[in-house]
Amino acid sequence: MASFPLIAIFLTGLVITIWDFKFHQISNGSISLLTLSLFLFTRGEIFWVSGCVVAIVSIALGFFAGLGGGDVKLLIAIGFSGIQSSHIAEFLLCLSLFSLPISVLYVARKRTLKTQIPLGPAICGALIFTIV
Repeated sequence: MASFPLIAIFLTGLVITIWDFKFHQISNGSISLLTLSLFLFTRGEIFWVSGCVVAIVSIALGFFAGLGGGDVKLLIAIGFSGIQSSHIAEFLLCLSLFSLPISVLYVARKRTLKTQIPLGPAICGALIFTIV
């Protein structure tokens, strides 16, 4: 039987995925709920190393590559509350693998590189794949 925090993580990730596909936004409330669920899942543990690594990378991507603010906040929340430093490489690999098809489909559909790509689904998918 799955634990309540794991179900909450999955459902919140599903809401983030649908909302990001539809509106290209990730709400602060959903990020807060996901963070709370992750803290319950990890029994209140804070992962400082992975959090700092993910924060530095995502903020740099926000400034230099146009990563959206919601995506940056979601990555930082996941880095500090959900990904152990021993699993950071697995998370980033999954994130890359999941975001590639989404990016290709959106660029092909819009026929331009200047488009908003919803990365919330890839971030949530990578999180769930990594913690399960």
